[in-house]
Amino acid sequence: LHGRTKADHFSGTVRYEQIKDAVANAKLPIIGNGDVIDMDSYHKMLDTGVTGVMIGRGMMKKPWIFEALTNGRDPDDYIRPERLKGLIQKIIELEEINARGTRYLDVSKKYIVWMMKGLPGAANLRGSVYDCKDRTQLDDMINNFFDSLSNTEDIQTDRS
Repeated sequence: LHGRTKADHFSGTVRYEQIKDAVANAKLPIIGNGDVIDMDSYHKMLDTGVTGVMIGRGMMKKPWIFEALTNGRDPDDYIRPERLKGLIQKIIELEEINARGTRYLDVSKKYIVWMMKGLPGAANLRGSVYDCKDRTQLDDMINNFFDSLSNTEDIQTDRS
């Protein structure tokens, strides 16, 4: 059960009370969905009494969200930069295998920008990522970015 209406699209707010009412009146198990992106929103959904929680767009931007929530941690502070770099490299590799021509770069760039959001310097890098024309240039850019992060003593992120 999604907590927004069709007219809301992606801009409405989740109606937790309506989900809770549906759960109370349902004879079947209810899976709740809608804006589950962090520990707080996950618990809000569970508090409705749903049998389970489905995560949609939150997974697209933070594919590690399942592991983080399973471990009782917020996904915003869960993944370290070196692991994120490996994940980004794997996404590019898999997109290249499954796509035709250079189209995989465009798809990969979207995920790269989403997943790097909140890291120091990521906002400045965004335009450059989208301007990359080939894999070598993109790989160099990612390597340089993460190398600069490894020289930072304490990395604070704001991934909201």
